[in-house]
Amino acid sequence: MSEFEQPKTFQANPGPLKKRLFQVAGTAGLLAIIWAASTKGTNEYGAFAFAGGITAVVFSLRFYLMIIRHGPMAMTFASDGITLANKASSHTVGWADLKAIRYMVSRGGHYWEVASRAQSATLDFYLDGLTHQQQEALRTTITSIDLPDVEIVPVYDPFGKAA
Repeated sequence: MSEFEQPKTFQANPGPLKKRLFQVAGTAGLLAIIWAASTKGTNEYGAFAFAGGITAVVFSLRFYLMIIRHGPMAMTFASDGITLANKASSHTVGWADLKAIRYMVSRGGHYWEVASRAQSATLDFYLDGLTHQQQEALRTTITSIDLPDVEIVPVYDPFGKAA
């Protein structure tokens, strides 16, 4: 597409403070789980420590797996198509092959689903780590795509009633 002669890239950029914060939260959660398990019901706060510890560990592990392990996912709009890439992998869907772009919400979080005509699997770009301004710029970029036979759904529409 001619409007993407200059590639537009959207990627989370977690700073060292955020990385350290999630490391501390994960460690504190693990310590809370160990403390709750070692007291074996002799302490009235053990159940709260266990529940809070599990929550902290799960969110820290999710942050590590999605943002740090293979690097944050980047979504790039260029003249050849849409590319989703991180340190470990890169997938491109050409403009002629693009079937749909949908905003989705699931238990995993908020994400953009890019569907290809050639592939049965979709590419998912999770919004974890993007600022509000980046999310709005991404929504504006996606809604500006005007291709025939390409479905663009910029809002979460589980029943297909928004169109």
